Amino acid sequence: MRSEKEILMEAGTNELEVLIFGVGAEWFGINVAKIREIIKLPEITRPPQTLPIVDGVFNLRDHIIPVINLRKALGYPPKDSSASDRVIISEYHQQWFGFIADNVDTIVRISWKDIEPPPEMHRHTHVLTGIAHLENRLALMLDVETLTEPLIETDREDEQAAKEAVTRRQAEIRGSKRILAADDSGVIRTLVKDRLTFAGYTSIQLTFNGKEAWEYLQSHPGIDLVITDIEMPQLDGLHLTKLIKTSSEFKQIPVIIFSSIISDDNRNKGEQVGADEQISKPEIHRLIDQVDRLLGIE
Repeated sequence: MRSEKEILMEAGTNELEVLIFGVGAEWFGINVAKIREIIKLPEITRPPQTLPIVDGVFNLRDHIIPVINLRKALGYPPKDSSASDRVIISEYHQQWFGFIADNVDTIVRISWKDIEPPPEMHRHTHVLTGIAHLENRLALMLDVETLTEPLIETDREDEQAAKEAVTRRQAEIRGSKRILAADDSGVIRTLVKDRLTFAGYTSIQLTFNGKEAWEYLQSHPGIDLVITDIEMPQLDGLHLTKLIKTSSEFKQIPVIIFSSIISDDNRNKGEQVGADEQISKPEIHRLIDQVDRLLGIE
């Protein structure tokens, strides 16, 4: 018989493990899938022209890691002592980052249903993906991708050149296709929409999470392709893909998983739920080619 852990963490269960840590007077959370390890604050070097929220960099096993001071990033005053500080080493977008937390508490396993979108008026809304309801407290889910966007090295094409390379016939065919995209990051939603639009895909519906995407799909027939992130409140991308691929009505719709955490493990999970293609966010230059391929556009 499979263990409880194997059952809970199999693909498409809409669950995740979250590291809970403290900054200032609040508790925050990061998906464990993004975390490599937790270390004591090392000696760091501050290069010239470093962003204000970056305290410096250090070398960890041949990885030069920028260290983000979460107190600075979140608007808290500095502490008198850093003795209890811990650095959360994260990997996403094929890059490593370190986040200084006041303390690290525990790891919990929860459902994406227990994570609500952040309220518009919260002071940290711009860097939150949601608020997790735990047994005895709330945890603010930190949007580390938005927080570190200025540091992320993305392989970007010249969009104007890409636009000029689109033939009239390609533009007509692409413009007739309806694409549904789900991502809880406003930065990534804009990036995906802009890239698709430059290529001639002009009928694009953007949604904040998998739940919104699934509801839209059910009420708006005629969607030709779905692009989804993995990490999203309410309903994650793996479970959304599973719902689509096990539905007699929608299973023929191609699904592209577009995520910052395309690891071997997550790639296997994507295959288990029936994803037609999986692309890491730094490889956005591959997106149009794969959309064209899945839609049969030459």
